[in-house]
Amino acid sequence: MDVHITEHIASGAGHVRRILLAQLAKYREEAHDDPPVLDAAGVRIPVLVIVGARVGNPPDGTQVKIAARRHRERFPVFTGTIRVVPVDSLSSELVLSGRYDVPLGLLGALADRTVLANAAERSLQRLLARMKAELSGAVLHSIMGA
Repeated sequence: MDVHITEHIASGAGHVRRILLAQLAKYREEAHDDPPVLDAAGVRIPVLVIVGARVGNPPDGTQVKIAARRHRERFPVFTGTIRVVPVDSLSSELVLSGRYDVPLGLLGALADRTVLANAAERSLQRLLARMKAELSGAVLHSIMGA
């Protein structure tokens, strides 16, 4: 299923872009004591956010893959990008765009079309909101520390 989710950020894209790229680089380098979690239908699933190559010119995000930390074969896998898109000089949007693929072949596809599609998108929305909160905190810290 295709996914395109946005979160508004009250800061210009140029500043946010630098901080997003630095924050995403940490996912490459660190083991997280507090790993990101997807929660769908009352189930909390710790996930890996696998950060790939930078995208955009100048770079404004990266390729990402989001998968369950354990029992990956049982859960959907998201593959796409996370980017900062300018809205105007004082605001931008954090955009998660791509697709997720469901496991279990035809049975998984049927469940996704009937029951799970909204749950999967809502859980990705909550994950993006958490990333936005972390990013907004880092932006504020950089402004206050400057």
